[in-house]
Amino acid sequence: MNSNRITLLLALGALLAGFGGWYLTNDYITDSVSRYKQTLNKGQKMIKVVVASHDLEAGATINSASAVLRDMPAAFVHKNVVRGDNFDATIGGKQLLYSLSAGDPILEAHVSRTQFTKFSDIIPDGMRAITISVDTISSISGFLTPGDLIDLIITVKDGPESRTIPLLKAVKVVATGKNLDNGLPPKEGYNNITLGVSPKDAARVIHAQAVGRMTIALRTEKDIKSGYDKGVTIENLIDVKQAKPDEPIRQKGFEIIRGGRS
Repeated sequence: MNSNRITLLLALGALLAGFGGWYLTNDYITDSVSRYKQTLNKGQKMIKVVVASHDLEAGATINSASAVLRDMPAAFVHKNVVRGDNFDATIGGKQLLYSLSAGDPILEAHVSRTQFTKFSDIIPDGMRAITISVDTISSISGFLTPGDLIDLIITVKDGPESRTIPLLKAVKVVATGKNLDNGLPPKEGYNNITLGVSPKDAARVIHAQAVGRMTIALRTEKDIKSGYDKGVTIENLIDVKQAKPDEPIRQKGFEIIRGGRS
């Protein structure tokens, strides 16, 4: 009985000694690191830089709740780090493109190019945003992205025939579904796109959806001047010149004399 008690006391003593040694060692390391930092920073110029106040996910808005200022030695400051005196002019109100851990410095490259609080902020003055439905074919197999330039082509009935004509050219895609032109990677697929057009063109697009079928043609940003020829019908669908039929040969007739004078 006494031997078991002695063994238990020895084990408890060893456990306490081990914990005490770990605590003292950890405290010594922490204190040494702190003193090393103080020695390292002593005499160096300190700069206030913007860092993440807590772990931030991509898409988070940068504001006073998600970012704080921290002193950092000038020798270790990244050239693109955001400083406290230019926070509002560079990243304030913008969205993160990448996840950051608490304490990570925020660089200008970490945030989106645009800043807005509501969707209408990205619509230019004098323009209107209009949304149209698209499918796999009309959306270029889903490869359309915000910022692309497209042409709208409509096919309508023209009497007994169908006619395909250009409706609008070099129209900017403002959004695909809920994906905006803000530098963030697309979060989801889409079955509609939003375009930025003039008020008159908005009315034309709405009417075109009611009377015909619209198709989208993607164009490059460098090619904004080229257009299309006149509309296409079944008659000029194939660019082959038809030979004119030969004119019928007119046959000479016979003069008929009826009766006579006495």
